[in-house]
Amino acid sequence: DGDGHTRYIFPTILPPPKARVVPGNRQATIYWDNSVESVVDPILNRKDFEGYRIYGTKSGYDFGLAGSSDAYILLADFDRADDSIGYNNGFAPLRFDTTFAGDTVHYTYRYVISNLLNGWQYSFGLEAYDQGDPKNNLPGQPSLRVIQDVIPGAPPVSGGIGGIGVYPNPYYVHALWDGARERERKLYFTNLPPNSEIRIYTLAGDLIASFEHHASTYNGAGIQWFSKYADGTQKMSGGEHAWDLVTKGDQAIATGLYLFTVKDIDTGGIKRGKFGVIK
Repeated sequence: DGDGHTRYIFPTILPPPKARVVPGNRQATIYWDNSVESVVDPILNRKDFEGYRIYGTKSGYDFGLAGSSDAYILLADFDRADDSIGYNNGFAPLRFDTTFAGDTVHYTYRYVISNLLNGWQYSFGLEAYDQGDPKNNLPGQPSLRVIQDVIPGAPPVSGGIGGIGVYPNPYYVHALWDGARERERKLYFTNLPPNSEIRIYTLAGDLIASFEHHASTYNGAGIQWFSKYADGTQKMSGGEHAWDLVTKGDQAIATGLYLFTVKDIDTGGIKRGKFGVIK
């Protein structure tokens, strides 16, 4: 360039897609838009979008059970079908146009990850990548990866309380998903109404814990497991609520059989049940 120095100008990376992850019963669904496909690289002066990659973790990644410092594994790779780069598998299997209430994004694609374990935390990521610069032997570069942590589980159940339950039942101390400390344990109430009140009793009828569940806002906050192993942005399915087995008097419960009631705040219906704890 006249000053005796060689300068290399590389293509710019793509912006990340707009995405959201929705947890469900034993699954999670990733939705994203296609706005990145129309981005023009200012260096190449052309559109150079090529495809999408989807990543995910195994259960237990959040406290070392995944067995790898890089817990994310490639789940799927979809790229354009009209060129000679990559798999050429196209985006037709992903096509699913939809919107969500309160969200201005028009989502173009979805990908469902199945056979997940309810109550475990997973993290999923999505990135777009470009074609690179074949003339200069430069591989395609990924965008920043969009990351979302989710806990699969039952969705909220409106108009019925018959399926409400607890898992694991019985609960055994030192379950695989538990942390190392007494306050880092949890079990789940499942198949809950969108708005409900949960009460827990001893067999003698003494109330030891009570709390409300609101599907639209609940994400596990309020117990130490999520304070330590989640980042506060995790999403839950709406029909489940975690309890840390600690009484309203801040005491860990003992081995035994416990009773519970779940009241549907919207209808007044009440479900009664029981669960066991073995230490």
